[in-house]
Amino acid sequence: MSQLTTQLIQTGAIESTLKLVGTVDISTQYLIWNAEAGPNLLKKLETANVKTLIIDLAQVDRFDPLGLRMLLGAQKEASSKNITVIPKKPNSHLNRLFKIMKFDKLFAIEFNEHGDI
Repeated sequence: MSQLTTQLIQTGAIESTLKLVGTVDISTQYLIWNAEAGPNLLKKLETANVKTLIIDLAQVDRFDPLGLRMLLGAQKEASSKNITVIPKKPNSHLNRLFKIMKFDKLFAIEFNEHGDI
């Protein structure tokens, strides 16, 4: 069975990081908005006057199409509240997938230190 853990961290005065660890697939994608991130994630970010939400993908093993859909949904919801979503450190598979899906045109993606795409 797939596992995913989430952790929301305040990383600056107007910046928070949502750290994902594990697999984002049909059985875990709902967890992104549960636990610490919670269904009220957007409300928490607004209350804290956060303007940037970094989604740390460095420890994501797998990211299926539902995960991509979730990422697009997060960007749409956050942008309606003037919050920028920045995916950070996707693995090489996600780098290629983001390029194919043109996510690099929709997001200001922070790639790993090698800049692979």
